[in-house]
Amino acid sequence: MAKKKKKKALKKALRKNLQKNIKRLKALKLQRTLLMMGWFICAGALIYGLTQLVPGKEGIDYSRVAQGVAAGDVRSEYLKLSPRLSAFTNKEKLEHISIVSNQTLLGDIGQYNLDFQAQNLFQARLDINKLTANLADWNQLLDQQIDAEMLTDNDDGAGLSGATDPDTGLFVPIVLYHEPPTDFETQLQYLVQHGYTSITPDQLAGALYWHQTLPAKPILITFDDGYEDQMQAFTLLQKYDMKATFYIITGGPNSNWCIGANRTNTSCGQPYLNWAQIKQLDKSGLITIGCHTVDHPELATLTDAEQTYEISTAKDQIEKEIGHTIDSFAYPYGSYNQTTVQILASEGFTTAVTTNTGSYQSEGLTLFRTRAVYGLP
Repeated sequence: MAKKKKKKALKKALRKNLQKNIKRLKALKLQRTLLMMGWFICAGALIYGLTQLVPGKEGIDYSRVAQGVAAGDVRSEYLKLSPRLSAFTNKEKLEHISIVSNQTLLGDIGQYNLDFQAQNLFQARLDINKLTANLADWNQLLDQQIDAEMLTDNDDGAGLSGATDPDTGLFVPIVLYHEPPTDFETQLQYLVQHGYTSITPDQLAGALYWHQTLPAKPILITFDDGYEDQMQAFTLLQKYDMKATFYIITGGPNSNWCIGANRTNTSCGQPYLNWAQIKQLDKSGLITIGCHTVDHPELATLTDAEQTYEISTAKDQIEKEIGHTIDSFAYPYGSYNQTTVQILASEGFTTAVTTNTGSYQSEGLTLFRTRAVYGLP
């Protein structure tokens, strides 16, 4: 009986050792397989490198094959960078802050395209590296500028509402929005609770040019660009019976029909108010429709003729669509020069809003705006 137990225990131990050895052999086999694969990869890489210089048999030019693979890698790097560039430019537009000019950005991208098309892949990769480094710097500058404007805005309510300062003009905050913030209703409630009365650009123009009387605590609410989700803001403005001004981009071929009320290219951009919605807003009695150019360019970078086209063409179409004249304008990205102001005056505009921070108003065609509501007195 004892012998049977010993024999059984011995078989069990042998089976256990056999299983361990099988596992070890499998692991060793796997290691050898991986090692051989490594050798094959190294050898293939060596042959691949050599065949870049030497044409292969049967008419196959392996150097061209290698170049195609390298070109695919470079293109893949750029395609990964491209959405980040778009996100940066969209953020610039949303904040109406210009860190880098379109000319500079398009120049850098154009240089990459030229080098890539010429199959100068080494230089194309350098172009991508340059764009990547620049993008990091641009994003940092943009964030710093946004933070600086927010700090300035928070200090902007030092004056008394409705006051007139002989050096700085009328205290009339003009609040800048693009898309309605999640707390938009709370902001409207704050303004109502603090006794503010919403006014139109024409009312402000009357006070600046002809000394007409304004409410004790006047405020202008403005929305730039004419995004479709501004209809949500309109619903809340109706609820609190508050006026606002919507500055509309019309859109055209220069922006590839990607933006504005004329937008037909749905593969780019985001939804904008259409003309039916714009007419609805205009007829509401609460919303003033203003002009924000055809293609939303940095006006100060354009020629006189190009600026005139952007301003006059947009004004004419908006007036044709809504059936009456308009006289308020918003500078895209806050970009303008003396020529811009002269064109606006000649086109009959009486007010124009910038992205410069402040709440005291004295010049009708270079009005200041603020992003801070809760800091207003």
